[in-house]
Amino acid sequence: MIADLGAKPDEDLEALLAAATPEQLWKLSVFDPEHTTSSTPREITALLDALWTDRAGDPAAHEQVRKDMAQQVRPHRISSGFPAEVAIAARTGTLPAVRDEAGVVTHVDSRRCAVAVLTRAESLADRLPAVDSAIGEAAGLAVAHLCA
Repeated sequence: MIADLGAKPDEDLEALLAAATPEQLWKLSVFDPEHTTSSTPREITALLDALWTDRAGDPAAHEQVRKDMAQQVRPHRISSGFPAEVAIAARTGTLPAVRDEAGVVTHVDSRRCAVAVLTRAESLADRLPAVDSAIGEAAGLAVAHLCA
C-alpha cells in the first residue's frame, strides 16, 4: 500500500492513508486479488479446522495460534453475533473498505465451528459499525445453520 501511494518503505502507513484521496485509495492493489495475497472463506475455515485439529503442522505452534486468537482484542465483529457464554477465538482484517473476521466458535457443550466473514463496503470510512455488526449477524446465522 505504501508503494501504491508513491511513498518510501519507512513512511507511516496510517498517515499516508489519512492523506490519500478516495481515488488513490480505490486504486490500491490490495483490492485486486490478482495483485495481492487473497483467500476465500472456505480456504480460511479449512485452515482454522486444520489448526484446531493439529493437522496443519507442529501441534505446539497450533496451540500458540489458538491461544493468540483467543485473546481477541476487538470483539465487535464475530463475537457480536453470539451470547457471552460462547467462546470466540478470532482475528480481524481491516483495510480501506474491507472488514473481515475469521475464527472458531466454541459452544458451552464443546461443539466447535470455524467461520469466516469477508466484506467489502462502498465506503472508505474508518469506522463502519453497521458492517461490523453485520459480520457478527452473518457469523451467528451461519454457525446456527451449518454447525447445529
